[in-house]
Amino acid sequence: MEKMRVSCALTSKFISGLIKDKVNSLGEEIKFVSYWQNADIVIVDDNFLLNNLSEVNKIIDENKILVLLDYELSEDDIAVFLKLFPIKGIIYKDMDPKLLKKLLYSVKNGEIWIKRSMFQYILRENLSLKTFSTKELQIIHYLLKGYTNKEIGKQLGLTEQSIKYHINQLLKKLQCENRTQLIIKLIKFRKLIQALINQREQMECLNA
Repeated sequence: MEKMRVSCALTSKFISGLIKDKVNSLGEEIKFVSYWQNADIVIVDDNFLLNNLSEVNKIIDENKILVLLDYELSEDDIAVFLKLFPIKGIIYKDMDPKLLKKLLYSVKNGEIWIKRSMFQYILRENLSLKTFSTKELQIIHYLLKGYTNKEIGKQLGLTEQSIKYHINQLLKKLQCENRTQLIIKLIKFRKLIQALINQREQMECLNA
């Protein structure tokens, strides 16, 4: 029987070592490999996903199975990655080895190992790259910095009236009644917004 090969792409060498030890303790049929190129399943964390988009895309292009390592991530954070990346499972902190083994076999066989409540949460907060235009993402960037409409217009070379129009569009898309609600929601999804901006910039660079 061919061994299942598991690797990780994490920002912490210490946690990578812990994952390696845990995977190697699951039995002879599961093997930890140092390079994701040689793996069937790649365990990733939030920082790697957000800061290494080109590498993540290579992993996805080579049809590796992505599993997210959840070390005390909030539901909002997890929603970010489930919306943006083809993650098939989530490994939780201090996960029982037997459960981890079951998860790895499940995702290897094409199943999804994610809590049902998490899917329901994502459906409620239906944000994606297609949600916002490039201009709206630029405006969001400055809104999160506390800029006024006039200041945003100056940064983007647009009139104050034009900025107001785009913000009204954001209010509708995010189902907010006023600017305060909008800012609160944007702060809540700060990681998601930043990931969307990064993805959009990367796409524009590739198409340039």
